[in-house]
Amino acid sequence: LWGVKGAEKTIFLSDGGDVEYFPFPNNTYTVAEAIMKVVSFSGSLLIFTARKLYYIEGSQLSEMYGPYTFMDNVDFEADDIACIMPVNTGLLVRMNGLLYVLAKNTYTGKIGDAKMVNISVPFLDILFDL
Repeated sequence: LWGVKGAEKTIFLSDGGDVEYFPFPNNTYTVAEAIMKVVSFSGSLLIFTARKLYYIEGSQLSEMYGPYTFMDNVDFEADDIACIMPVNTGLLVRMNGLLYVLAKNTYTGKIGDAKMVNISVPFLDILFDL
């Protein structure tokens, strides 16, 4: 759960056995800016804010650690956030009018080693036959 009025910078995770129970202050994660979107990706959670991209490692509550900064100096607008979608083993992301694929590192498998690859030029070439 995120986007709670008055707690825009916090993610609240429910108890594993009861999805309607949020054991506050446990199972909470706070970042420096208001959260725009949270996406499950590669066994972790990605947290999108206007200027930073964070991640929380782990897929089980007892194994979750973070949040860690994944990327600084990003520039996400509300329209960009609406365009985020999974593609194959990556995540399609739009930022500043350009398209990127967030691809996990196939060697380490760790979300912190993932790369943001600009695909705008090849993608636009396909779309507009340039």
